Amino acid sequence: MESVLKLGPFQILFLLILFLAGCDTQQTSEEDSSLDGLGSAGVEITAPFSSSSTTEKGGTVSTKIRLKSAPLSPVTINLKSSDTTEGSVSPSVLIFNKDNWDSYVSITATGQDDEDADGPQSFEVQIESIVSDDPKYSALSGQVDPIKLQNEDDEIAAIILGTLSGNTSESSGGTGTFTVKLSSKPLETVTIPITTTDTTEGIVSAIDNVSESVSSVSLRFDPDNSSGLIWSSAQTVTITGQDDSERDGDIGYQIKIGPSDSSSPPYKNVAAPSYSITNTDNETSGVTVDLITSIDCDGNNASISENLTTCENGSTATFTVKLDTKPSADVTINLRSTDPGEAIINV
Repeated sequence: MESVLKLGPFQILFLLILFLAGCDTQQTSEEDSSLDGLGSAGVEITAPFSSSSTTEKGGTVSTKIRLKSAPLSPVTINLKSSDTTEGSVSPSVLIFNKDNWDSYVSITATGQDDEDADGPQSFEVQIESIVSDDPKYSALSGQVDPIKLQNEDDEIAAIILGTLSGNTSESSGGTGTFTVKLSSKPLETVTIPITTTDTTEGIVSAIDNVSESVSSVSLRFDPDNSSGLIWSSAQTVTITGQDDSERDGDIGYQIKIGPSDSSSPPYKNVAAPSYSITNTDNETSGVTVDLITSIDCDGNNASISENLTTCENGSTATFTVKLDTKPSADVTINLRSTDPGEAIINV
């Protein structure tokens, strides 16, 4: 025969109170377990917002940090930049405790400027140390991955050319000049070749040169002034016109600059525009006629003057014709007598 337990209202109320008290005790026990450091210790870092690049103009990258569980004791996180010449981090010290461990704290990395044309440079926001009396969190010191960032350069790697002073000429080696310098500080030494396309019309030279030949000269620019060839100082290039004996007219040619060479980018293989230049000719066109002999009617040499003397008995006069300057192409000179009935011309 089955027995049935019958409970009155007060007994039911008593059992309900005991049940609720048990639930509250269990919840309190679970919370205490987390606060005692029994949860998984860790540092949560969000991905950088919008971009992973700072800029030398002060562009920033932001992210957020918090703990993954409540610590037993306050946790101090010390942050640092791996390269303060490229980026800084703020704030550099974060403090978490059992009350704020799950609240994000924003940190900002700010790009730093320099005068070097060094291109984009990588750096890191590192967790330098984690200090806490909670052994689970202190054990994380040196174990958290850094935030990898890049600082974008704002210097332009370019070759700056001065204005060409003028064209060259064949007369007394008439010259033209221009200057060359860099737009920004390079990481390593930069050399720039200067070349003429026609050494018969113009040659190049420079006082501060690495090497020099008939057709080219190489300029050197250093990051500092130890050699006296610092990048920011302009060097002068001189183009000297070359003389010849030909009446060839004014001849155009070019002076080519670059490309540059350096062991470090971004000044490796930087191009520059060329100069178009003209070498002015100094030869003049002309024909010289020289009287050689002139026989009169008595068979005697006549006085040589500007006029030839001939006689109807068949005596002759001779003269030579030559060009005053060397032509650039064949020249044909046609001779004729103004009166073939009085004299004819034989060559």
